[in-house]
Amino acid sequence: MKNNIKYILILSLIILLGSCDKFLEETSQDEIIPKTVNDYSEFLFGEAYLRDYKVVHEYLELMTDDVQSHYSRPRVIANDTRESGFGYYTWQEHPETSLSGVIKSDKTWQTYYRCILISNMVLNDSDKIRGDKSDIIRLKAEAHMIRAYSYFMLVNLYGKPYNANTADEDLGVPINEMTYMADVKLVRESVLANYNYIIKEMETAINYFKDAPGEKNIFRWNLSAAQLFASRVYLYMKDYQKAEFYATKIMETNPSLYDLNIKAADATAAAKNFLNSSNPEILFSYGDYYIVYYSSAPNGCFPASESLKSAFAANDLRYNRTTGAFVREQGNFFGKQYTTFKSGSKTTTQVYGFAVRTAEAYLNRAEAYAMQGKVELAMEDINRLRRARIKSSSYSDVTANNKEEAIELVKKERRLELCYEQHRWFDLRRWDQPQIVHEFVEEYSPYTTSTYTLNKNDNAYTLPIPVSVIDYQPDMPNNARPNREKN
Repeated sequence: MKNNIKYILILSLIILLGSCDKFLEETSQDEIIPKTVNDYSEFLFGEAYLRDYKVVHEYLELMTDDVQSHYSRPRVIANDTRESGFGYYTWQEHPETSLSGVIKSDKTWQTYYRCILISNMVLNDSDKIRGDKSDIIRLKAEAHMIRAYSYFMLVNLYGKPYNANTADEDLGVPINEMTYMADVKLVRESVLANYNYIIKEMETAINYFKDAPGEKNIFRWNLSAAQLFASRVYLYMKDYQKAEFYATKIMETNPSLYDLNIKAADATAAAKNFLNSSNPEILFSYGDYYIVYYSSAPNGCFPASESLKSAFAANDLRYNRTTGAFVREQGNFFGKQYTTFKSGSKTTTQVYGFAVRTAEAYLNRAEAYAMQGKVELAMEDINRLRRARIKSSSYSDVTANNKEEAIELVKKERRLELCYEQHRWFDLRRWDQPQIVHEFVEEYSPYTTSTYTLNKNDNAYTLPIPVSVIDYQPDMPNNARPNREKN
């Protein structure tokens, strides 16, 4: 009876949070209680993986220097998609508030904690699951990885960047190990506690994946994706030796890069987006996304910034007006702007929304090398990546004379390669939190442009806890906010 109640409660919670997978349709009480490893696998995949337009933190790029504000025609013709993103683009004290004063709720917190709750349930029941032992071990590995990734994203959005000197005092996010719905107050743990938990979860997952190697499925967490994620986590913690170790593991098993020279020469491949089923770099693909901010169809949008476009060399196949694999022009007679085309067109990403991919391993290891003063090794990794991105007829290696030059080249290449894949904001936070200036057209007749500034080391580099969470638990400590004003 206890299990029946638990799954009925979690079903209620899932429906309340806006998801109702076909697997959990309640036609009889028994059908909502998973028993076999296949049942639990469907349950985990349907409710704890980001898929089917479960859009979260779609605002991440808006806060970076990779976008700018564009307005091209009278408002009566179409909606202005910049309105709902205004608070993030201008780093407002309350970023969920749109330009018109309407709250566009940040669903990220509840989405990831739902993923965590489902994973908790699966792991709590793992000893009772019926089925092949190897399948159960892989299922547990996936659940541990979902928890690790969810907490990683949460702490990097709502907690301060990892700093070994202050991590035990800096506020992170709550760790919730509940396996059922309950009216409890969550307590924010320290950033150090969050990262320790993330490490425990991902290391456990990696060991489980090693114990039960199965057929690779890029739509589910797997050993290679987990190892690449580990290199990312250790890079954020500035543990460069471990970041190098895990990135090297990827090079040993999945070194392939998608050569854009070959892609451009193949008419069939050229017609496909960069993130597609034939891309050998993809280790794990997650999420179909609809992000309206990049579309040029409305009269206001957030296209690629001038600083991002100017960072690409003229012979870089990632950026071009008509054939850019990452960024190219779109629009109509009302206005044309450069925007992302990595995994879809206009606002949709198709089934390859975002991906954990081999190119990041080269960048992670190059950064780890550079930070350790291994300049030549860092440049080898950077140039290996660039050869797959620059026109071969005009390619030449980049060189660095010292550690500082190597670090800057790695940072630049990371910006170009990972643009619009939700890395830039986190990179800016963990590096030096630079000043960023955004302009925004606010009055349309006549045009009035206001300038907003994110100061160096600004409190706005850490998002506030979502309004819905604070409304439910007013005593939860929130993050310090700036009093953002236009200039």
